[in-house]
Amino acid sequence: MERILEKDLYEPVKEFFIEKGYDIKGEILGCDLLGYKNGEFICTELKRNFTIELLYQAVERQRFCKEVYVAIIYPKGGTFRKDFKKKIMLCRCLKIGLITVRFNKNGYIVNEHLKPLKHDRYKNYKKLEKIKKEFKNRTDDFNQGGSVRKQIVTVYRENSLRIARFLEKEEICTPKDIKNKLEIENASTILYKNYYGWFIRVSRGLYKLSKDGKAALIKYGYVLKSIGEESEVENVL
Repeated sequence: MERILEKDLYEPVKEFFIEKGYDIKGEILGCDLLGYKNGEFICTELKRNFTIELLYQAVERQRFCKEVYVAIIYPKGGTFRKDFKKKIMLCRCLKIGLITVRFNKNGYIVNEHLKPLKHDRYKNYKKLEKIKKEFKNRTDDFNQGGSVRKQIVTVYRENSLRIARFLEKEEICTPKDIKNKLEIENASTILYKNYYGWFIRVSRGLYKLSKDGKAALIKYGYVLKSIGEESEVENVL
């Protein structure tokens, strides 16, 4: 079996919570996996092994999430070992839930060893509102939690892609027209800041798609397809 990576935990844990009725999205404002059900969020941090860094991340997430889990690879030697029992005890003290994923030739087995308990660290309401907004406005789950050095498809990136697709069709357009037709409130800001280098300012109040923008339409074609705005740029380049 190939070496299991942190990101490999995402799909098994995602499926585990989906079966419990949660809507799941990955990599939202630093959270590996966020689930939403009945007006509440659950957060799960993924790591190959049980570490202090993992616990620190989980405690941080408790500031804006009432239920927080950590998920790790099923330990060698099994869960009957003393050191695993100590990990459960430590998680219980911190009021954090614990999940393991056991990979085998037939797939994987997910076990919930400890449910999270009520805590009093729930105070960062500003961060919670940002998370709610980002979670709500993402059209789909395009990100695999636990991935490193991978560009995250945020709401900002989704909107930038929609604008790029619109400019591909219209060739040249004003921020006002883009805002009105796509209903993207910050369209002017996205075009002006041009964070990804996808747009070219032709003259005052007029923009067109750049070469990098056309390349982005190919790179993120799966995102455009999912939101029903598939690009034709491959036929143009």
